[in-house]
Amino acid sequence: TKQIESQFIIHRTKGMKVAVALLVVIVCFAVYGWCAPNSCGITYGTYTTNVPFVGYMNDTIAIDNRIGRTSYIVQWYQNWGDGSGTWPNVLGFLKIALNFTSAGAPNQHMALLTWQPWGSPFSSTFANYPLVNISNGQYDSYIDTWVNGVAALNYSVYIRPFHEMDGNWYPWGQGVNGNTPATFIAAWRRVYSRFSSRGVTNAKFVWCPNNSNTRNISQETLYPGDEYVDWICLDAYAETPFNQFRSTITENCVPKNPYQRLTAITNKPMMIAEYGVKENSDPNSNVTKGSWFQQMDKDLVLFPRIQALIYFNTDDWRYNTSESSIQGARIAFSGCSQNPGTSTIPGTSTIPGTSTIPGTSASSNPTTTSGGTSTTSSGARMSSWYSSF
Repeated sequence: TKQIESQFIIHRTKGMKVAVALLVVIVCFAVYGWCAPNSCGITYGTYTTNVPFVGYMNDTIAIDNRIGRTSYIVQWYQNWGDGSGTWPNVLGFLKIALNFTSAGAPNQHMALLTWQPWGSPFSSTFANYPLVNISNGQYDSYIDTWVNGVAALNYSVYIRPFHEMDGNWYPWGQGVNGNTPATFIAAWRRVYSRFSSRGVTNAKFVWCPNNSNTRNISQETLYPGDEYVDWICLDAYAETPFNQFRSTITENCVPKNPYQRLTAITNKPMMIAEYGVKENSDPNSNVTKGSWFQQMDKDLVLFPRIQALIYFNTDDWRYNTSESSIQGARIAFSGCSQNPGTSTIPGTSTIPGTSTIPGTSASSNPTTTSGGTSTTSSGARMSSWYSSF
């Protein structure tokens, strides 16, 4: 009798496991058409070389189609100190960047505007727009053109000013031009308050240090406070696929574990606004750029606060540096429902493609009112073509 009971329990247990497995498969097919990658719960985006400045989205569309995932977030870089950063030009770029269809997905996109207070000669040690002058209001007339422009939009935009401020490769960074955490926070709050004091709620401010810096500065010392931030963020790069994505935001950083430290100081949602990986220089290694993307998808479950990922699709970081890179990215990012969805994320309006995982002046240019670890920065990556904007 006991033997029969034991066999019954074993068969019943196996039956339950089979039933659960079948249920998972049914749910996967019902929702996605198959069991989708972990990345499907995260809003996907790209920065692509010179887009949208060239006037079309062809390069973004082409890479989206090859990977099988549309760029719901389109990122680009706007400087204060040249014509591209005037609001009429920005509005033109928005019309280009937010009106395209790729990978069979609906024409529904959002802009991430990385807003950089600098200009020619684009040097970290030459502060065209010093933080102290920003905080005392000398550039309010220029900032207000953006305030008025964003207020007139019928959709939200992400605005990412002073990015990678913990590093020393930009003029607003730490360790250059006399900048301190106090002067940075004052400048950030001044810019944010120009929008909030006018009731502009569709500008979503993204506070974004680098994952690592050369002076061991704890990024949280630069946090302006929850009332001045909508999203937190990290930029994170891997110079080699041996440095897995999970390591670029945890142990392979200076100081270590920025993901853990930043998510501990606030409940704001997090994005990775820039990330990328280069090819392995050893052609005989099975550790490839393509396998890096696939491992990244597996590791995303370890970081539930990340709700958006924007790839830096340019130069040696490009998706299409090899066919294996494209195939790995396709496995990691395709197979998702192409309906962007309408789930609401804290600190935003309705954002396409996101998950619910918890986590006035006529002046057009800024003027004054008086005359081993993953330490790669976007300043180093992009210096060769900033002046062409």
